[in-house]
Amino acid sequence: MLPLDSDRVNAEWYLWEGERPAIHSYAKRPGYVAVRYKGELFQIMQDKVHFRWFGVAESKVQQNLFIVLEPQLYQASNGRWGAHPDQSRNRLIFTGGGEKGVELPLSDWGLEFAESMPDQIVAAIREARGEVAGSIADEDYRKRLQDKFGDRWTMKVLVKPKDRNATNTQPATETDEDVETFVESVRNGEVEERRRRRRNKTIKIIRKRAVPGGSGEGVEAEAPVDVPKYRMATKDDFDKAWHLAMWDPNSPDGPTVLINQDSPILLEMVRYHQQQYPDIYAEEVQKTVFETFGEIAACKVAHSQKLSRNVPREVLDRDYRSEAALTVALMGLLAEEAVIAQRLGRLGRKKPVGA
Repeated sequence: MLPLDSDRVNAEWYLWEGERPAIHSYAKRPGYVAVRYKGELFQIMQDKVHFRWFGVAESKVQQNLFIVLEPQLYQASNGRWGAHPDQSRNRLIFTGGGEKGVELPLSDWGLEFAESMPDQIVAAIREARGEVAGSIADEDYRKRLQDKFGDRWTMKVLVKPKDRNATNTQPATETDEDVETFVESVRNGEVEERRRRRRNKTIKIIRKRAVPGGSGEGVEAEAPVDVPKYRMATKDDFDKAWHLAMWDPNSPDGPTVLINQDSPILLEMVRYHQQQYPDIYAEEVQKTVFETFGEIAACKVAHSQKLSRNVPREVLDRDYRSEAALTVALMGLLAEEAVIAQRLGRLGRKKPVGA
């Protein structure tokens, strides 16, 4: 059992090893994520996207993993925080943290689960990746891209200042909590003289809190956008077997872009370029094409972090970084072809047309 959200949610997990018995006539055979409420399971989810919330993108592990969340029940006596049924009593909703009657924060609980993922699940994930995981070992591209685009790939983040001039800062926990600051009205750059009989006008300023539950206010500062990792995966890990890429922000190895090495779109690109060079270079051409798509996909995800100023992180990951969105973004021939052609130039002259 793994406690989440300040011990207010218990996450039970079960990882089956080997072939499962044929029990699907009275119980679900594949793995799922569910919520337990008073001994009954609600919201049994088997979609790949829900497993990715919990840091599990590998299909083989998803088939054998069961995660059951049991959040604290909503009661007036426990701080008015917890899960409770909606009016239809067919689904659970959540109240707490300033929210009332909203969807369960499953993605938040999933992120916390992924950050403290049990060793057995991590081991199963690494085993499922097998040879595919080792196909991309060089991560120098992350530093190279950051050095090249570092000045342009920046975003405003909330930081906690260490001094009044905010020249020395430390990262602050992302929060929507507000801090109320009261200041006296200013005239000509100076505070009005207190000797005036009438009370100075007080202005109320609301700023974002630097740390949840704290009293200090946060300030915005420019920070470099991180370039995520990427690795190759198989079609079984994707919602659609032909999709090109997938964003896995909760991977136990850190935020990662997965490239579908079985995607017909990618394989068509590989075959096209293999035909341009002697057969002896076939493996080198495939490696170059795979790496190019991986790096470009990582760039697109990194650049999309700028959208966080317009949409919540959950919406950004769900909609703008979805498999479908990344697939369409990577289908443009111009950028990919230009990079691939440049890198394959080291192999020498292309084969004559018709050869």
